[in-house]
Amino acid sequence: MTFQEIKKLDNIFFDLNSFNEFYDYLKSLSNNRQLNIKKDREKLTIIFSVEVLLKQKKIEINLYPAKKDINLNIEEISKELIDMKDKIKEIDNLKNENKKLNIEINNIKKENAIQKLKIEEQNKEIKYLKESLKYLFKSSIMKDDEKDIIYKEIEHKMNKKVKEIRKLYQATLNGGEPINFHSRCDNIPNTLVLIQSEGNKRFGGFTPIPWKSEEKGTYIMEPEKKTFIFSLDNKKIYYLKDGDYASVFHGKINGPCFGGGRDIAIDGNPLKENKLYTRQYSYDYKDYENCLSEYQSPYKIKALEYEVFQIIFY
Repeated sequence: MTFQEIKKLDNIFFDLNSFNEFYDYLKSLSNNRQLNIKKDREKLTIIFSVEVLLKQKKIEINLYPAKKDINLNIEEISKELIDMKDKIKEIDNLKNENKKLNIEINNIKKENAIQKLKIEEQNKEIKYLKESLKYLFKSSIMKDDEKDIIYKEIEHKMNKKVKEIRKLYQATLNGGEPINFHSRCDNIPNTLVLIQSEGNKRFGGFTPIPWKSEEKGTYIMEPEKKTFIFSLDNKKIYYLKDGDYASVFHGKINGPCFGGGRDIAIDGNPLKENKLYTRQYSYDYKDYENCLSEYQSPYKIKALEYEVFQIIFY
């Protein structure tokens, strides 16, 4: 018996003509339902089960023909049903809240994914900028498009990545005398020398060998042959020849000098006197057209500028 049928019992009870007629009506209901009907002089008792919150609950209905009254013991079940409805409503509310939370979570996930991509792009940009920083050192001689050639060659020779360049010396700022050069550059390995002659020829060299203030002057041999010289104008690099050729020359009265035959040499202050010269000897440039400066030794010329940088590796 359903709750709708229970609600109808009251009307049917009063509409039917006799107690026996109502009893017969209930018996007809019991044919298709599990109803237990008891009859005595005073009342009809109907006992049946309904499922409430997944549990079987027994309901007893007492009908009093003389009093024209019906007594139902479904108050407890009604309370449970009301509680169940409240719980279902609460669950529905929680489901709605959960849907909203899931939408918010998905939005947050999407935002996080976007932010992650932005962070990855920023990290790439930071990495690129870090790589680019080593090309941003200030030189009045070397142009930006020439830096990459020299850097790659230094990294190739040293088998290390360049991290940073520090300017150690600039002749026009620190003084062109050899003592000024030595006070700032001696005992520091991995130096890059850039020179600009009075004829605007630009050249220089790199050496891992630290510069020294040798009293009598000393040629330094280098078995690994990592030192090289170059022409910025020609965009060419020149390496030590095979055989016993010195990489650099150290002298107290000299500035930076490359090669056993003084392929690049500064013998004093080249800003004031003709103290700069080049000579083809230890390095492999082969003809006059590829020489570094406008004149070769014994002709000496002045320099407009020369600079020395320290190369720092990772």
